[in-house]
Amino acid sequence: SLVGLGRAPLTYKQAVPGSTLLATEGGGSTEGPAFITLQGPNSTIEGITIFYPDQVISDPPTPYPWTIRGGGGENVSIIDVLLVNPYQGVDFGTNQAARHYIRGLYGQPLSKGIWVDQCYDIGRIQDVHFWPCWTQDKRIIDFTTTKGTMMIFQRTDWEVVEDVFSWGYHVGIEFSASKYGAMNGQMTDVNLDNVNIGLDVRATQPYAVHISNLNVAN
Repeated sequence: SLVGLGRAPLTYKQAVPGSTLLATEGGGSTEGPAFITLQGPNSTIEGITIFYPDQVISDPPTPYPWTIRGGGGENVSIIDVLLVNPYQGVDFGTNQAARHYIRGLYGQPLSKGIWVDQCYDIGRIQDVHFWPCWTQDKRIIDFTTTKGTMMIFQRTDWEVVEDVFSWGYHVGIEFSASKYGAMNGQMTDVNLDNVNIGLDVRATQPYAVHISNLNVAN
């Protein structure tokens, strides 16, 4: 476990940074190793803020690889973490991530927020809040609202998603198929604000995705 001071969802203030990691490697490309990889079973990051000090306020911003990636182990967890300004947030798709767990994830991912694929045993995502916590500069807002996606779900079996909010993305939630398949599961209390497309449903498993208490504002 990598555990910082945070014991609840975080906001970012330079004057009171808390337990903050500065991510500087990989600027200029989305390829390459993630800033942090939760490699083994039960790996956890908790109470941490991650900030990209070299990220620029422009349209487009600087691409970076994923910030947090599952390394293939089971039961990897992200708890009370703030991703201030990542280009790409959480990758639970490149490798298998059975029973992954996200709770209290806040931030302003600029291109992609969370990607899930290759999960064959019920991942859980709770209390996610993506909004302009880093900047409300028009150049960044224009980029995110024309190119950004909050969540992408591909092959995941009986995923449980609850209490998620986003503001200012081109796509709120994308359901699509990878070579491994698509999603089935359930969602509740989903609030997608200032989106061009709320739900982009390209593919699901025949067992369906059940959604309740959905708000789409565009």
